[in-house]
Amino acid sequence: MKGLFLGLSVCLLVALLPAALGHDHPEPKKGRVAYYRMSNGLGTPTGACGYAKTGVTYNYGNVAAASSKLWKNGAACGACYLVKCGIKGICNNEGVKIVVTDRGDGDNTDFILSSHAFETMALPNKASQLLPKAVVDVKYERIPCKYLLIVFEEATKDEVWNEAMDAEISMIEKNKTWELVDQPEDKPVIGLKWIYKIKFNEDGTIQKYKARLVAKGYSQQPGIDFHETYAPVARMETIRTVLALAAQLELPVYQLDVKSAFLNGELEEEVYVEQPRGYEKKGEEDKVYRLRKALYGLKQAPRAWNSRIDRYFQQNEFQRSPSEASLYIKKGEGKDFLMVCLYVDDLIYTGTSQRMIEEFKSAMMKEFEMTDLGLMKYFLGIQVKQSPGEIFISQEKYTEDMLKRFHMATCKPISTPMTLNEKLQRNDGAENVDGKLYRSLVGSLIYLTHTRPDICHSVSLISRFMNEPSKLHFAAAKRILRYLQGTKKLGLTYKKEAESKLTGYTDSDWAGSLDDRKSTSGYIFCLGSKPISWSSKKQKTVALSSAEAEYIAATDAACEAVWLKRLISDLQQNENGPTIIHCDNMSAIAMTKNPVFHARSKHIELRHHFIRDLVNEGLIVMEFINTDDQPADILTKAVTREKFEKFKQYPGHDGLTVKVTEQSRFAEYLSIVLLYQGGQYDVLGIQIYDGSVKQWKDMRNAYGAVYDLPNPPKGTISLRLKLKNIASGGAVKLVKLDDVIPRFWKAGVAYDSKVKLA
Repeated sequence: MKGLFLGLSVCLLVALLPAALGHDHPEPKKGRVAYYRMSNGLGTPTGACGYAKTGVTYNYGNVAAASSKLWKNGAACGACYLVKCGIKGICNNEGVKIVVTDRGDGDNTDFILSSHAFETMALPNKASQLLPKAVVDVKYERIPCKYLLIVFEEATKDEVWNEAMDAEISMIEKNKTWELVDQPEDKPVIGLKWIYKIKFNEDGTIQKYKARLVAKGYSQQPGIDFHETYAPVARMETIRTVLALAAQLELPVYQLDVKSAFLNGELEEEVYVEQPRGYEKKGEEDKVYRLRKALYGLKQAPRAWNSRIDRYFQQNEFQRSPSEASLYIKKGEGKDFLMVCLYVDDLIYTGTSQRMIEEFKSAMMKEFEMTDLGLMKYFLGIQVKQSPGEIFISQEKYTEDMLKRFHMATCKPISTPMTLNEKLQRNDGAENVDGKLYRSLVGSLIYLTHTRPDICHSVSLISRFMNEPSKLHFAAAKRILRYLQGTKKLGLTYKKEAESKLTGYTDSDWAGSLDDRKSTSGYIFCLGSKPISWSSKKQKTVALSSAEAEYIAATDAACEAVWLKRLISDLQQNENGPTIIHCDNMSAIAMTKNPVFHARSKHIELRHHFIRDLVNEGLIVMEFINTDDQPADILTKAVTREKFEKFKQYPGHDGLTVKVTEQSRFAEYLSIVLLYQGGQYDVLGIQIYDGSVKQWKDMRNAYGAVYDLPNPPKGTISLRLKLKNIASGGAVKLVKLDDVIPRFWKAGVAYDSKVKLA
């Protein structure tokens, strides 16, 4: 009994929750948990705490209290932490306040105590002698707890878990997954384990209690028990593209869930497992099961399931996309089609024919045990709201759960995820923090970037320090959480638009890493104004100039553009013409078109020149964009709050939209002039002569900013380049461009601060 109590108490009181952010995990004070007790918060513990008439376990709670506090030695313990529960008559589903403090060193640290422990937490004999044995009638309701730790001994005492285990065994036997045989002498037998989990709906309510029988696959030997293990899953870019196209075509998206999907995978290897605990065959306890089909936990189980469903799709006239191994398309009459996206055992599907949709659903439910989830609402932690011609996706619930898990649910919000010009580095002199907790936080944030491009760069930056994180790195991560506190509802809206063409934006931050001076590449691609793909990552090589960094970033974006264009084509959508990628560096644009600046580009790795072939073949068109209009800028560096707000996506609004000004286009048309002297000069800017004040004004500076042009006088218009001569030690040279103006500019027109093109 004592061992059971210590196992429950130490796990529930200590192991479930990491220490407060910014501090290491505390060492638990062993042997002291027996002195904690519950009270109604009005005084010292009374008879309301005690043993129920019908059991031998100690009931923690008070039927008259709206909240309960954990007490120690007759005194309330510090501040309280709120957790959800559902104890009838105790807290009216509002919450129970629980705290565990006093580690013996005077330093208080909060812990989450699983509310489930209120029902059946047994005390050791010694501790039970110290607590009042009041006899009360207390009726409890099942308490949802996402972080519940359940072991087999506890589960067998609980009706809901027994039912869940029975359902799992029934599914295995119905599927003819195994056969009972004598144990072979020359074959290893793999152990089994019960895993318990509560599955939730998108609103946080309980969907079902799930018990899964899992094989101890870590004991399998490669080449003997398994060979190939790889199984593809749909990329998030593919899922977002499917949703964007569904919104554009005004198609509803549906969802199916395969019950015990891995049990359908047929095994090629000879695999034996022990009999599951609690379900041993009487009189045949020495026998083992030989698997006909896969079990969860086996190394080859995902591949076996994927091979099974892939074979089914292809037998039923589906074509697998060459660009995405988990995307299947079936053509119908005329222009009708059905597309299915597979992520392990979750399927989303849509199509232009309702008849094809109904036939597909009916056939799938006959072939496999399926759960029809109807319209797609909650998929892999992503909430989906559909209406005709509009689909909104977000991770609001995921964000709220993450903030609670890391003790930031009540933090003050902040307007940006990073401070302006924030730079982090290794060995910053700050004290190291718990690496496990830091990696858990970063991993949670990475998953959140599936619907949040606004935090993509900040999360990418802090992920570089997961090996030895410091307090400064943790502070940067906490700032992201504070930003999320005020933007929980942020998401992406996909709407039907008049034109839905693939467009990309690319940018870089030259030498931004303080550790190795490598640059950061960033890109974002939109279907119309709907973001479907984005990235922020550190480049693998050191760039010697900002133009080189932009050139490398543009190549990364071009590779993504090629894949996205093929994917869209596979989805029966014609993406005619080249894909336009916007870049705010004219020198990089020039390098994509011609082998210019030889002296400064001859060392660039061969693979980065791939974009030049795409441009020459007409598949990619590089266009200049004003830095102030560049949405990819927030994917490479910390920017001002005003600029960050400009490109941030709000729920209910359109996706990222960028207005390409005529000034930007005019500056892009002048890019050929920037190749002046074959790369001998660096371009410091473009200037225009303002006749009203008789002075030259910057039109484009070295950082790519394009300013509003003054009203030029009718007739002759003067422009000039401001160049720095590299060969002569940096001497500045001004070159007038009057001779190139007639090709681009229509004279004699009222301009009103905007450039009008011929």
